[in-house]
Amino acid sequence: MRSLFVVLMGLLCILPVQALDQYAGIGSYNNGLFVHYQLGNQYGNIELRAGQFFQMNNNIDVNLSVRRYIEQDANTDGFFVGGFAGQVNVSQIDVKQYRDVGAGFEMGYQWVSKYTKTEFYGGMGINRALSYGAITQKAQPAFLLGLSIGLDLHAFHKR
Repeated sequence: MRSLFVVLMGLLCILPVQALDQYAGIGSYNNGLFVHYQLGNQYGNIELRAGQFFQMNNNIDVNLSVRRYIEQDANTDGFFVGGFAGQVNVSQIDVKQYRDVGAGFEMGYQWVSKYTKTEFYGGMGINRALSYGAITQKAQPAFLLGLSIGLDLHAFHKR
């Protein structure tokens, strides 16, 4: 998953992004903190999140979200729906900790001002099955609850 994040960030660097909305900021989902980068247009956006769960040490976790706006464009308050994939939580089996990798859907609400975009979102998906020795944890629902704030990277060039 980390290599997918690197490839996507590389592709974003070569796209003609001046015509697209861009936001960068910080946020939290489940029990982790992340930095994020959003690239989008009037219909929706792609958000890349990279950060660390509180229980994990020295590891970067990544999560990707693709969203579509409902009845509004990118620069207006309103609802969005989409999907996510990547690390969504941390599980512990016996004494070993594992990253829960999952995928699913999300929905949320955004508040947009001249310089910032604040989002509150939640989602549900499924994570992968884990095993540690003789102990096995079946795939189970993965829940995502997050809050983020991003700075509009084009705000100072507009108008």
